[in-house]
Amino acid sequence: MEEFAKVEKLVEITGATYEDARNALRACDGEMVDSMVYLEKLGKVTKYNNNSNQDPRFAPISAEEIAAAEYKKAMESLSRAQRKAQAKAEKRAAERARRAAKRAESRSAFGELIRKIVRFLTHNNIVISKEGEEFASIPLLAVLIICSISVGLAVVAVFVSMMFGYEYSFRGESEMNEADRL
Repeated sequence: MEEFAKVEKLVEITGATYEDARNALRACDGEMVDSMVYLEKLGKVTKYNNNSNQDPRFAPISAEEIAAAEYKKAMESLSRAQRKAQAKAEKRAAERARRAAKRAESRSAFGELIRKIVRFLTHNNIVISKEGEEFASIPLLAVLIICSISVGLAVVAVFVSMMFGYEYSFRGESEMNEADRL
């Protein structure tokens, strides 16, 4: 089909001007379908606009469809080795994204574990009592700090106080449920 006939057909189908149709054909190397898509992108298709019986061939093209078509065309123009390299790069990027998501998930799980431990150590106490009367209530966190500073001194103090009749007990809330105990 010669250029004039293609321009005529394009004008008939799209309702674009002769000048727009000719420019679209030249921009798309004489390809009719590419020219129609080109005119659609430019907003030059007027024949079916504002018509409730819009021809489905001229439905508006979404940005995603345009991007997918451009990607497909770009991939077709690449050599086999380039396509393989592109596919590998995309696979590596997807793997990196998956690993990053997994790291973020494990960080949040580790943070949650630390919060549970700190809550347990601050909300539970060692109670020191003598003859039924409470003498002191020390948070487990403080007990751990004291023991880490001087284990020997803490053990001696506990044994000596037990000889004088002091009793030690545990009091507080326990956040462990059945799933945590397993």
